[in-house]
Amino acid sequence: MHSQLQFLYSLRRLGIKTGLEHTLFLLNHVDNPHKNFPSIHVAGTNGKGSTCLMISSILKSMNLKVGTYTSPHLIKFNERIRVNNIEIKDKYICSFLEQNERKIKQIKSTFFETTTAMAFSYFNDQKVDVAVIETGLGGRLDSTNVLQPKVTVLTSISLDHTKILGSSLEQIAFEKCGIIKKKIPLVSAIQKKKVELIIRNKTNELEAPYLEIEEPKKITLTSNGTKFIYQNNHYETPLVGYHQAFNAALAFEACNIFLDNLSIKQINHGLKKTVWKGRFQKICDDPIIYYDVAHNYDGILSTINSLESIYKKKPIGLFVMKSDKEANLIIKAVDERFYKLILSGSEENGLMTGSDLANLFESHGCVNFLLVKDLEVAIDYLRKISKAQNTPGLIFGSHYISETVFNKFGILA
Repeated sequence: MHSQLQFLYSLRRLGIKTGLEHTLFLLNHVDNPHKNFPSIHVAGTNGKGSTCLMISSILKSMNLKVGTYTSPHLIKFNERIRVNNIEIKDKYICSFLEQNERKIKQIKSTFFETTTAMAFSYFNDQKVDVAVIETGLGGRLDSTNVLQPKVTVLTSISLDHTKILGSSLEQIAFEKCGIIKKKIPLVSAIQKKKVELIIRNKTNELEAPYLEIEEPKKITLTSNGTKFIYQNNHYETPLVGYHQAFNAALAFEACNIFLDNLSIKQINHGLKKTVWKGRFQKICDDPIIYYDVAHNYDGILSTINSLESIYKKKPIGLFVMKSDKEANLIIKAVDERFYKLILSGSEENGLMTGSDLANLFESHGCVNFLLVKDLEVAIDYLRKISKAQNTPGLIFGSHYISETVFNKFGILA
């Protein structure tokens, strides 16, 4: 398994390629498995994974066999590909790579192109009733966009990955809208006006039925979940955050189109069973500390607002960041929002070092922070201050520190 995973991860050196040619070639080589199961395709900037997991959980509660493909993973690659929430086995990963290694090398297939073909093969072999598929990046040229889904879903669209998807909200929306298919229903989050206009133009052009969710009402957050009213009915999800009420509404509407008129009881049953680690996850009770993978302006803002809403005080933050993020926006989101903000980092996985992050903050005129270069030391320091001040702590900014975080708090992945 180790050598096969090494080979798979080595494909990352090929970077990110936009386009469907390699994915289609690989899928054709393995007999086009993606044509053998119905799918729900999800794109957007924030909330894709949460929405996918809630859709999957609702459909699973209807006794369907549900494949789910999400990225990135927190600890193990296997997390990305699941059937009824059970991760793909090492044996299948090895077998797929061994059988297709020659073709993968021949066409210089990237990591994501390869894993997409693997996921679709696995779902076909497992004979799933439906697969819920999250785009990796963008939509139009994303590897997953080979699908002909039954429903497409757009979560909230905002600025992220601007170096690849475009520097304006309109350019990013155009890329995300690439998943919309002719006459296939689209469910969308409530979007900014300029984004909504692009969506309407695209759905009109493709004669795709377009449903924008209504705004959830009376959203109530607790440390254990989110309650809200949608279309005069009460719902509850264990995922915490104002944004999770909107994601849940998206999931509900997508499932309702896919299955036709689900009951409120069925939807709630599915929502309540949703598990999604690293998303506003409480990792310690004494002191209270949360971990959240939010890594762009809207996501981070939503997380901080949710935390303040529950505990009614400024939290203590520990922030790390990848070098490809929209620094000026993110710094604006975190500035003055914490009782104390600790900056740290790592040279692994494209994360900035703590020193580089501190320099970046200073260059944007933000000096109200504390630099702790070693991530594990920074976590210990956060824990100490949080306990001393009786103030909740928040570790945030990246998926790539999850193993370190979980190990420090003794959490099983």
